Amino acid sequence: MRFTKKLLAIFLSFAILISNFQIIGNVYAENTDLNLGQITKLNLDTRGVSTLVLTWKKVQGASGYDIYRLDTKSDKYVYRATTNTNTYKDKELKSATNYYYKVKPYKVVKGKKKYGDYSNKLKATTKPCTPKVNLESDLNTSFIVTWTNTSSRNSGYKVYMSTSKNGKYNLIGNTSDKSFKVDNLERNKTYYVKVRAYRTVDGKNIYGSYSDIKSIKLKGPKTTVSGLSTSLSKTAGLSLKDTIEISPAYGRKVYLQRYDSEKKTWVTKVTYTAPETKKGSVKLVYPSEWYNQVSSKWRVYIPATDKGNSYTSSTINIKAKRVYENPKGYIQLKEKINVSGGGKDLVRGTMGLRVAKVQRRLGMGHVWEIVGPTTISRVMAFQRANGLKATGVVNLATWRKMGFSESSWYTLDTYVTPVKTKLTDTKEDLIEKMISTAKSYLGTEYVVGAAGVPGSGIDCSGLVMQAMYSVGIDPSPISVTRHTQPGYEYESRNLWKLPTLKTVTKPKRGDLVFYKNSSGTIIHVAIYLGNDKVIESWPEEVVEWPLIHPERPLIKGYKRIFG
Repeated sequence: MRFTKKLLAIFLSFAILISNFQIIGNVYAENTDLNLGQITKLNLDTRGVSTLVLTWKKVQGASGYDIYRLDTKSDKYVYRATTNTNTYKDKELKSATNYYYKVKPYKVVKGKKKYGDYSNKLKATTKPCTPKVNLESDLNTSFIVTWTNTSSRNSGYKVYMSTSKNGKYNLIGNTSDKSFKVDNLERNKTYYVKVRAYRTVDGKNIYGSYSDIKSIKLKGPKTTVSGLSTSLSKTAGLSLKDTIEISPAYGRKVYLQRYDSEKKTWVTKVTYTAPETKKGSVKLVYPSEWYNQVSSKWRVYIPATDKGNSYTSSTINIKAKRVYENPKGYIQLKEKINVSGGGKDLVRGTMGLRVAKVQRRLGMGHVWEIVGPTTISRVMAFQRANGLKATGVVNLATWRKMGFSESSWYTLDTYVTPVKTKLTDTKEDLIEKMISTAKSYLGTEYVVGAAGVPGSGIDCSGLVMQAMYSVGIDPSPISVTRHTQPGYEYESRNLWKLPTLKTVTKPKRGDLVFYKNSSGTIIHVAIYLGNDKVIESWPEEVVEWPLIHPERPLIKGYKRIFG
């Protein structure tokens, strides 16, 4: 029994010894298995105004890394964060400020962190803030650059300038102030400026971002012009002049420009040179085109030079008076004439060129060009044959089915001879131009209710209207479009009734001659050429005939267009 107890005691002592040896062995194994190396290559990866991004080389066997930053008040490194990667972004930092970091690796062993050694310290500096720049000119050859969004931690500011926004910027200033003056510059030139802040750390500049680019144009002395008339009116053909005084003058260029309404731009017509004196006069002589139309817009423009700023005058409105104006009570002359009412359906009683085309398309040949029973019957047959509703009325659909273009539907009976007059025309000039227009129709086919272009078809009233249109005489409400409508075949009768055409007892060249039938009703009108001759559209064409002819021997009277 004693032996057994003694043996048991020896056994227990040996077991305890073995157990203690294992514990010591395990602790040793922990320490030797950790073996984490020191972090190397701790660097600043990215620098921001309020952020810094650190990177380092990974440590083999490390589970993660703790990052520490120096607290400058306590002069101790304080824990900031933990990461299992080899990068860390520190946020909410101050601009242009130095920060110091250390990182140490760790390995998790039985749920606990076992650390390696700290890395060497890293000094990193945030970027300065971006300045907000303003430019102000105090003189004609200088300006001042000022900026805000600054910090006392900044070491200074660099100022860059260019004469082109996208050109090369040159360093023109390096200052610790918040403003910089740029002088000895050219007047009337635009300059572009940008600024960036920096902080000098260990002899190296840490730069912030460039500011937005700002521009400024330096102005020269103000240019003044006196004596300029901005409202002028004169009879066409005469000389139009004006004299202005310019300050400063000094031989500067002066441009007289006219507004081109089609191109919507100002066009230089005359260039003058001002005297070499400080103040000088320039005589403006408007070119003859000032009376090409009743009203026109002009201006004076003086470009900027180092002698003075640019100058643009108010608009100069010029009104040209005609050499000849019809007296009060007559039809007044127009620059342009427009008519409306085209493109209407061809109903019973309609006349004109479209009716003529339809009749000939339907095989009716050359007939009196008025829509009547025969024309309506032929139209209905055509419509039935072509899957159209048989109304007998020619609308656009029927017109196109006949093979005619849509544009001709609107233009054939709406032609108006463009006004061919000049403001310098005398009464005699107007009469000759009117007769010349009428003669351009000689040989043109007679078509009832028509007033087309020369060679297309025209009747007596149409010929007279086109001749009147050509010299700016508009007998409205009588018009070429109304003439095609039912009930207006004899527009000659309506011309006779116009109070603005004056009755005369003896005709002169350019007067209208009205003819009547045996019952005294007006049936025809012609233009008197003189020497007992007229030009007229009479079946079958436009001709020059004697004033009295067997086919229309009775004259109702004469009307004068020009007073």
